[in-house]
Amino acid sequence: ASITTLLVRMVPPAVLLVPVFGLWNNEFCISKTSWLGSLIRDTFGGRGDVCLAGTHSGIILIYVAMNLPFVIWILQSFIVQVPRQLEEAARMDGAGPFQIFFKVVLPLIKPGLAAAAIFTFRIAWNEYLLASALSDRDTKTVPILIVNNMSEFNVEWGVIMATGMLLAIPPIIFTLFASRQIITGMTAGAVKG
Repeated sequence: ASITTLLVRMVPPAVLLVPVFGLWNNEFCISKTSWLGSLIRDTFGGRGDVCLAGTHSGIILIYVAMNLPFVIWILQSFIVQVPRQLEEAARMDGAGPFQIFFKVVLPLIKPGLAAAAIFTFRIAWNEYLLASALSDRDTKTVPILIVNNMSEFNVEWGVIMATGMLLAIPPIIFTLFASRQIITGMTAGAVKG
């Protein structure tokens, strides 16, 4: 399973661009004449068929599909390291499956959750290629907004640099908060209490 995950991550996003663009524009559309299409169109606006291209849902769906195997691969290695004896001891103390997960396993895999969150946030935050193909004027991500400050004859360097600095702030803040979870998770031991 981990070899498959690595192979999927090695596929460049440009290979997936044409099939995903075709699917998002043609296959995953709800006709404007159907009851669901008219309900969505009346609620959220628009004139044509409801498709995943150019929507926040479409971009979120492709980011989840691209990053979920990586997250599973990271977390699997952390979950395997949790000693089975801790789960058995919690079961002997009368804990149910949810209590075992939330009170025993989850505190021990917090470093893995934080590491996976940091990596996937940075991958999704800086992704350009798929977002440029699947977004429209209302759903552009920040890297696309940076590129839009360039034209054929003029480059707005001041705006690009200021936007780049603003683009760097959320990942830094997110990494600081997530790294606290890494430290907290490493210090959380198998202490019953």
